[in-house]
Amino acid sequence: MKDALEYAKYFIRQNPEHYSNTLEGNKKLNKLLIFADMINLAQFDEPLFANKIMAFENGFVVEDIRQKYKNNHNELICKCLTEPPELSENEQISLQYADEIFGKLSADELSELSHTFSFWSEAYNRGTYGSSYHNKERSVINLEEMMAEVPKIKMLIEVYKKTSKVDSESKMINGIVYHYNPDEIQMTEDIICYLQEFSEQAEDTSYSVYRDNGELVVF
Repeated sequence: MKDALEYAKYFIRQNPEHYSNTLEGNKKLNKLLIFADMINLAQFDEPLFANKIMAFENGFVVEDIRQKYKNNHNELICKCLTEPPELSENEQISLQYADEIFGKLSADELSELSHTFSFWSEAYNRGTYGSSYHNKERSVINLEEMMAEVPKIKMLIEVYKKTSKVDSESKMINGIVYHYNPDEIQMTEDIICYLQEFSEQAEDTSYSVYRDNGELVVF
């Protein structure tokens, strides 16, 4: 098990333009790290790192990385760009899945998606008192809480595998990610309205949208 910084190197080196000295860049990096961690749990039954994961208003974060990004951004980026990560084959797979499944989403979309996981809401509520006070240490997310939601990630990976053979695109609606082939599906107002209604009853966080004999299918 490595420090989360080793995996931050992967994402920053993949798309350095996404990680400017902004809150959005910080949020995006942290969400991708945690989704990669969950993918590794789903695929290989172990976490990528032991760094503390905390629940904040904008979703879950790896606190060590959040602080480094916020307080020493230039040093962090320089280190990530000049020191290649040392990754096992399994780690590479999990990071690649995280980048391909979630990397196109904006920081705000990733934050919205993180709010759909019960371990975020449970930890955030533990540490929130009244309307303003937030106790960080009571907002730590433990591994057992994350494991309870691993089936969602397994389903998401299966959906991705089914759509990755085509040049698919993704759209988030009400916290649900829909993957579709733009050559087959045009996201018209009618389809978006249908998916908005579907998302109110959805049990998973990701679906594939396609047509079968002309009929719209969400799976």
